[in-house]
Amino acid sequence: LFKISNCENLIIDGLTIDAKREERGIKFTDYDPGLDMGRSNIEIKMCNRVIIRNVKSINGAMDGLSLASDGQAIGNKDVLIEKCIFNNNHRQGISIEGATNVTVRNTECSLNGTGKGIMPKSGIDVEAYGNTSDGGTWGANNKVTIGKGYFDRKGYQNITVNNQSYNTIIKECVLKNAYVNAQVGNSAKLINNKIIDCKISTGFQLIAYNDILYGRDGFVINTNDVSPNCCAVIEHN
Repeated sequence: LFKISNCENLIIDGLTIDAKREERGIKFTDYDPGLDMGRSNIEIKMCNRVIIRNVKSINGAMDGLSLASDGQAIGNKDVLIEKCIFNNNHRQGISIEGATNVTVRNTECSLNGTGKGIMPKSGIDVEAYGNTSDGGTWGANNKVTIGKGYFDRKGYQNITVNNQSYNTIIKECVLKNAYVNAQVGNSAKLINNKIIDCKISTGFQLIAYNDILYGRDGFVINTNDVSPNCCAVIEHN
């Protein structure tokens, strides 16, 4: 609905978008780039010094907010997202691709990707844009901090952080009813969160139940308040 690219000193404040996906009859499980109705509510690409504040973006056909990189080494840079709501979107609440120095705080991303939503069906997806033909990475994320957020997925993933994202911190959030998914090896940290009925997952090897104070290869999980119904899964390459 809103597509913004190559801007500096961008401020979006007080915007409300209800894309009314169900009323528009959008019924697909995979994104079709030929369908305008399949776009994200807000897409920001290759912008510097961005503030998104007091925005409510719901019922989108893709993401509530997409920070896209278009395959560049650095996509968006120096982004602050605060006091926002990104709920009930078909894929993610927020997608962060190839960005540097992004802070998300005091923001709710719940019930995204429900039903036949599009993978990875996350409240926030921190994911590099892609790989080069020789196996290298372009469009990796660096320095993403998610703080004081609220996530209630009721099914799949609250936060996804892939292993091509560096120096990601998830702190002082409430994470309920889902996977908390982060991959190891690139200094991801999950600190001082309240985690309720979630599976803390970085892949495929089950390590421990209940009290999750465990890290490997730069992945840190500590001082979190974890409910008894949680378990931890730690991947190692």
